[in-house]
Amino acid sequence: MAYDVVIKGGRIVDGTGAVAFDGDLAVQGGRIAGVGQRRRRRGPDDRCIGARGGAGFIDAHTHYDAQLMWDPTANPSTTHGITTVLTGNCGYSLAPVRKDDQDYLIGLFAAAEEIPKGALQLFAPFPWETFPDFLDSLQGRIGVNVVAQVGHSAVRRFVMGQAALERAATPEEVSEMVVIVEAAMAAGAAGLSSSQAPHQRGENGEHIPSFFADAAETRALAEAVRRKGARLLSINPGSKRDGSMTGTEPSWSNWPNSRVRWCRGTISAWALPTATASSNSWKPNFREGSRSTPSRVANERKPASR
Repeated sequence: MAYDVVIKGGRIVDGTGAVAFDGDLAVQGGRIAGVGQRRRRRGPDDRCIGARGGAGFIDAHTHYDAQLMWDPTANPSTTHGITTVLTGNCGYSLAPVRKDDQDYLIGLFAAAEEIPKGALQLFAPFPWETFPDFLDSLQGRIGVNVVAQVGHSAVRRFVMGQAALERAATPEEVSEMVVIVEAAMAAGAAGLSSSQAPHQRGENGEHIPSFFADAAETRALAEAVRRKGARLLSINPGSKRDGSMTGTEPSWSNWPNSRVRWCRGTISAWALPTATASSNSWKPNFREGSRSTPSRVANERKPASR
């Protein structure tokens, strides 16, 4: 069988926990079609590429959500060997968003990333409203793997409007948020991010929507992520940068309880930092456990190696 591309002589880490090995990787239709230990003969129509250089790396905390609209390569990450980026961090994502409320999310990203608002407005109005539609908008037009989280602030604003910046959600509003988060997970979101950190502010210096969420709301959304079999929950707690960090975890990102599975387009392993009140030192607490169901990687291009 002839393939579109055969990458020969690479060092392959397949994400199953097996020992890395030297081998070849075949690509057909933009997807990995075969992995072998240098045993497959070259077909007459194969395009062969010799594997050189280092492995592809994961950028585990980015806000490329907006930049990908005008820069499909996610520069400068890809110039430094990054092949996969995690987006939707800190409760920020560009979906869901109501058509008449896009200016708010644009301002939120402009404030968070110090991007001129006018640069984002060049791409407005966005052609999506739901998170599944946002994922669809990335397909086939970007040059980097994207693992996308849905942002709590975007979900909250979508459901509550301006009230998302003023109060806790009602049980009915929380239920509506759960439905949206579950739909995002079903469409391929890797998980949910949230933040109650006081230093994260909107365009006019106001707290972001997820800052006003109570524990019951955050827990309900976390349970939705688990119920849908997604792998990722990222939280910036209120103790981050408010002067009360002693004995707390100032940032928590859990690519939880499963191994990396590149062949299925998932990333699900992370180090959870821990701290104690008696020590200022940080140490990684690596956790390993059961595997999860696959998520969609936007562009559906799987890296040949990690």
